[in-house]
Amino acid sequence: MSYQSTKAPPPFRRTPTKSPVRSSFESVSSNTPLDFSLPSYHSPSEKLQPPQKGSKSKRYVLVLATAALCCFMYILAMSAPEKTGSDALVALKNKVSQSTETLKQLIPAQPFVWSEPTPNFHSYAIAYLPLNKNSKCRRQSQITADFASLEASGRVEAIRLFSTDCKVIPAYLDYLKNRDSKKRSVDSALKLVLGIEPSALETTSDLDSEATSLELLTRSVDAQLMDIIDSLDESSSATEAFLRQLDLIVLGSEGLANQNYHPKELVEVLAHIRQRLDTLSSDIRIPVTTSEPLGIWDVLTPKERRDNVQEMLARQDGVHSVTPDDIEGPTGLFCDSVDVIGLSVSPFNNPTVDAAHAGAEVEESAYLASLLCNKPVLALEVGWPSAGSDNGNAKTGKDEQLQAVSSITAAVERISGKPLRSVLYQYFDDEWLSADEDFARHFGLKRLF
Repeated sequence: MSYQSTKAPPPFRRTPTKSPVRSSFESVSSNTPLDFSLPSYHSPSEKLQPPQKGSKSKRYVLVLATAALCCFMYILAMSAPEKTGSDALVALKNKVSQSTETLKQLIPAQPFVWSEPTPNFHSYAIAYLPLNKNSKCRRQSQITADFASLEASGRVEAIRLFSTDCKVIPAYLDYLKNRDSKKRSVDSALKLVLGIEPSALETTSDLDSEATSLELLTRSVDAQLMDIIDSLDESSSATEAFLRQLDLIVLGSEGLANQNYHPKELVEVLAHIRQRLDTLSSDIRIPVTTSEPLGIWDVLTPKERRDNVQEMLARQDGVHSVTPDDIEGPTGLFCDSVDVIGLSVSPFNNPTVDAAHAGAEVEESAYLASLLCNKPVLALEVGWPSAGSDNGNAKTGKDEQLQAVSSITAAVERISGKPLRSVLYQYFDDEWLSADEDFARHFGLKRLF
């Protein structure tokens, strides 16, 4: 689902909505519910081989009973005959949302400490889309200059890219070369969080019309990897130097939430891309993940572990926090297929959260994700709009945006107490979006850098 510089604005990510229901399926556009069951893992086929190169107890029982009923109803919805019409989508959204909401309600309130609104914030990374106001690609020299400006700001350590389009990899290599010419240490250069978007859409007429969806997805991934390889020098040293700048590969951006592919397909493609990366270098292991809302990580975790998370949260004494090691049960194939949990969080979508507590919303979601999957969490997409319509307590505005960003970048991991790594969304406003997209056009943070 790569964005094109000569066509309509790219649909590569879910734009936030104003729905009062926090749901992991806010942008579902199909009437066909996903089957979340995952088969036993098997390696990609030969044709996909890499190229040569009342009382508390009563209350807890009631909460657990409600959670069990939600899970049971969700399973029934997944196995029931297909329904048509918008009513089926609304029901699906609500049932998936309820499972996550039940977990959130069990988390004891914790005081959230955040800094006063200040432009001196620091975040792990910022998302970057190399598009102009008219949705066309920025010039390569402009992209290179943008990267240099982001480094000079000192506020981020990495850039998150959503694809390899717009010659963004050559621009990044130019940025590194310019730094080398000034004899700057490579250790201080911006790292890359590189997005690769799997797509099952045939882009050329010579493809096998009988190709499966999985085959098309892996082909699209291979094509984007070749874009990267073609941008590098022939020397192995150049390839290795570039790979060392890759902090993370993110396969897809809310593709499951948007029903772009099946969970079992995503698991297969994650294994496929890891195999491809291993062929590029045996010494450098680049972490791989995907980016999805908490609800997706929740419903794709085995029921046994979800139930145990709910039970442990209900039983906690308020003094000792529950940790992933306290949870019994397998984390499941989906969680096991990634190196780090890539979480997409939309605090503005929750009408009960104001800008000052945007970071608390991120903390809470990351805590639940870590309990479900027992892995580190990275908030891969989190921001706040500077203009547009309000959403309850979530108010838009430049002051509110700065307050939210300050709150988000002050968030900590509930268990370790260490700073929570987040990727701010995003550097530019999406001015190419239509006016009726409202606040979705105004997530840009360039003025703060």
